[in-house]
Amino acid sequence: MPTTIDVAKFNALKSKARSKVDLESQFFETEDFKNLKDRIFTALVDREEGLSRGNTEVRGAALIGPPGIGKTRMVKRIASEFKEVVDATGGLQYGSLIWSVTVPSRATVKETCELILHDLGYPISARRDEGYLIGLVVNRLQQKGIAALHLDEVQDSGRYMTSDSMKHFTGRFRNFMQNRSWPICVIITGTMEAKTIINQDKALQRRLKPIEVLPMTFSKDGPLIKRSIKELLERAGLEDGGLLDESEFIKILMHASAQRFGMAIEMFIAATGIAKKSEGRKIAIEHFAEDYYERMNCDDVLNPFLSHDWRNIDTTNAMDRHMKETRLTRRKPRNR
Repeated sequence: MPTTIDVAKFNALKSKARSKVDLESQFFETEDFKNLKDRIFTALVDREEGLSRGNTEVRGAALIGPPGIGKTRMVKRIASEFKEVVDATGGLQYGSLIWSVTVPSRATVKETCELILHDLGYPISARRDEGYLIGLVVNRLQQKGIAALHLDEVQDSGRYMTSDSMKHFTGRFRNFMQNRSWPICVIITGTMEAKTIINQDKALQRRLKPIEVLPMTFSKDGPLIKRSIKELLERAGLEDGGLLDESEFIKILMHASAQRFGMAIEMFIAATGIAKKSEGRKIAIEHFAEDYYERMNCDDVLNPFLSHDWRNIDTTNAMDRHMKETRLTRRKPRNR
């Protein structure tokens, strides 16, 4: 039988887990999100109108930026909002769903199609050629009323590819937007390497018009960061003792996150967890320092929350290394 102490500890863990999930579920709209949302909404509405008039060529969208800015979450949010709007206005004749798939590392067109089919609930047991699989993907997307296909982490498909291989990959997925029976809006998200892949195909580049996310600046993004973390602080039930009103702290947080909005929010949520673990009611700079150390495994002199010389710390390189290590442990390599 569990003891009273065990039950109390278990309930405390559940409470902390609920709080963490609640904070992570909050979404803050950046200008990049608004631009991407407008691009995707426009592409999908234009697709519906075009198909009603017999036009089978559609456009898509692309978001390019470093890891940690929240690209995947932005598309997920847009997909949810688009479906809500469509459902509230009577639906669309030619589909309204956005289907997301993470492109496997060094995947071919065939392997990507196999993954899409598997995620759609149609695993392929026998060996099939590329053309057959593409036709099958389009057919299944049509059956499910899927209007857009989101290819995430596209840069991984281009690693170790030749220029011709990249063109073949992009050309095949560009053709999804020209399919006569069920044209699909293609949405691509990835790092700067993904931009290189897109640029291999000028026709695809014109259809996607990639949006490139630039590093945050204090003058442009500082106010949104401040509003966002203050809202999170209130939801967490913590106090800050005036810390969040200090411009230098906001600048340090932005610098520590390598000027990436999503990562800054993630760091703040992690710091609230550390503050709560210490049974305190106030969040402090040491909680951010502890989170940064746990992420980067760095000395105090390279921790922007501890160093007086924080402006000269190369947090971009440290963050890229951290994100790469995280992805290597998170993602399995494809079977060869």
